[in-house]
Amino acid sequence: MLSRFRPRHQAPTITGQRTVGQTGRTVGSFRMPYGIAAFPDGSLAVGDVHNERIQVLAPDGTALHVWGSRGFSPTAIAPSGNQHLWVADSSRNRVTRFSLEGDAVSSLTDPAGFRQPSGIATSDDGRIAVADSGNRRVVVFDPDGSPSLVLGGNNLLGEPIGVCFDRLGQLVVADRATRQLVRFGVEPDYPDVMDLGLLPGTPAAPWGVIIDSAGRIMVSLVGTHRILVLAPDGQLLGTWSGDEAAIGPLLEPTALAFHGSETLIVADTYNDRLVIATVI
Repeated sequence: MLSRFRPRHQAPTITGQRTVGQTGRTVGSFRMPYGIAAFPDGSLAVGDVHNERIQVLAPDGTALHVWGSRGFSPTAIAPSGNQHLWVADSSRNRVTRFSLEGDAVSSLTDPAGFRQPSGIATSDDGRIAVADSGNRRVVVFDPDGSPSLVLGGNNLLGEPIGVCFDRLGQLVVADRATRQLVRFGVEPDYPDVMDLGLLPGTPAAPWGVIIDSAGRIMVSLVGTHRILVLAPDGQLLGTWSGDEAAIGPLLEPTALAFHGSETLIVADTYNDRLVIATVI
């Protein structure tokens, strides 16, 4: 179990649910949105995978920038400062830093090379973590882009997908193949592991993972179309699958992001939309 911290936590209240986008190829529409990057001014970048593009949206949902190319597969994205983003392109096996207008600025390289990079996260101190799913590992890069740590040896990881940093700078990994959350702390050879399959009614595989301002862990599950909310010690606090009356049910939620401390953004991938809600 994830057992490093054991403060008392409460189940969140989720209100104000609304959606952005619909199925289509036009600007403002999506076809399989996966990656999300939230910026301090309220704007969002969305990896619109089957449309082979990134859409950068204003806080009201209008498109500011749209760019991409044939074969582009922005499966995961993460902010890099206020005017750039990292993009994990799983079909081209590369990770590139772009301006919000779509200009390539730099890239991450690793001696072993990437194979289907499917998750990416940035820390407050500028580190970048890449879930190199096809190689069953996570590579952590220093702010200057040099690789500093490789996690997942000895078959510890099966298919890392979601990654995020917690408030202490520790890395949390959602592993779709093993159905586990793995947290790498100060001793990365001895991580905390939580088996999601042991929780009641959670046989599905995790995809996205994020930690809210209260320290609660949120994990999207593909297969059961919901989001788990966990205490830092792994205790199940609740689940959320969308407000049936307000927005209808979630359908294969994947990436998760927070804008500020309370606004949760969900890539509701098979519904071809984003879901935005307030989490208290």
